[in-house]
Amino acid sequence: MNKIGIFGGTFDPVHKGHIHAAKCFREECGLDLVYVIPNYISNLKEHRSVSSEDRLAMLHLAFDGEEGFVVSDMEIARGGVSYTADTVRALKELHPDGELYLFFGDDWLEGYPRWHDFEYLRDNLVVALANRSGRDITALIQRLHNEHGVKIFPLQFTAIPASSTAYRGGDTSLCTEEVNRYIAEKGLYR
Repeated sequence: MNKIGIFGGTFDPVHKGHIHAAKCFREECGLDLVYVIPNYISNLKEHRSVSSEDRLAMLHLAFDGEEGFVVSDMEIARGGVSYTADTVRALKELHPDGELYLFFGDDWLEGYPRWHDFEYLRDNLVVALANRSGRDITALIQRLHNEHGVKIFPLQFTAIPASSTAYRGGDTSLCTEEVNRYIAEKGLYR
């Protein structure tokens, strides 16, 4: 059975923190393949400042050549609001015998049971949980497991302090040279 990772988000823009987290996710979970998937329209975030095509192009610059990673446009191609359950269904079709792992920050964990088609997600994937806040979330993990049957694999890596918001605020050291060059050539985030 193949172990398949899902690393999704807005990636506006993709930064070194994303790349580090994705590599740690793959290594710690022993994943055969990680799909890096930019959403089209996030149902969880309001902000998006550049086009889907630009976000996808920057992801290719950041991940192409990295073994075990595939940048996918499946949510962009599907259009509309990007729901994780729809992406999981598509990946289950591509990998019917695969075990799916979803990269997940602890900042989203409390609201997870309210996600669109939560029962399907709970039954079809393992949450690979990154503790980005640094707070003790042991009780929350236990509660979600006991009350909702959520399967959680706590990741141990230490996150790189980086955010797309900080990049948009002017900290260009957060992105790779290739991504910075693309941003400059296209005149993005001005």
